[in-house]
Amino acid sequence: VKQYISPKYYPEIDIIRGLAVIAMIIFHAAFQLRFIFNRNIITSNWFWIGSPMMISGTFLTVAGISLYISAEKGKYNRISQLLKRSGLIFGLGMCLTLIT
Repeated sequence: VKQYISPKYYPEIDIIRGLAVIAMIIFHAAFQLRFIFNRNIITSNWFWIGSPMMISGTFLTVAGISLYISAEKGKYNRISQLLKRSGLIFGLGMCLTLIT
């Protein structure tokens, strides 16, 4: 199987996405220790308030950047396709905002 790597491939996006996944795993592990097993290893209010916002914001930012790059490469031929995809990402972002 031949792999195709675009001449405009940005590994930084994958690195940022991977760091966000690791941060999410750490946050959820700390959450489970605190609220399920009653072990409070992190006492900072900033961690409990700021982490979900920063992590979800990182995911949404990376999704927006990826959408922009895809549009620049010509993946979306019609503006309606781009608006539909943008609307989906925006809607998911609003859901995350309401939940967190």
